[in-house]
Amino acid sequence: MHPASGVIICLAYILGLLSTASPWGGYTVLVLGVAAAACRFWRMGPKPGIWLTAGLVGLLASFYLPMRVPQPLDNDIRQKNTPAGLATGMLYTGRVMETQPVEINYGHSRISRH
Repeated sequence: MHPASGVIICLAYILGLLSTASPWGGYTVLVLGVAAAACRFWRMGPKPGIWLTAGLVGLLASFYLPMRVPQPLDNDIRQKNTPAGLATGMLYTGRVMETQPVEINYGHSRISRH
């Protein structure tokens, strides 16, 4: 395994995460990996399999990030916080939980924890 192989795969992962900004970004990273494998521009560089793996890792990263981003549900509180919802006289109530600072004595030092 070439010393730069791990770096190439990590950079492909980061590029795959960044490519989620465009709809075809993940496929672009895959095409870049295939193109780098087909065109040996770096004579003593990694083998074509590393470039293909990097392209595939970038593609999978572009699918992974949107799956991990939380999506609001239908009963989310922000759905009720609309001008129409405020006009119906909805009242949101709650209680602020406030605790007093606790002082802990570890040996000779005193730590105040909130």
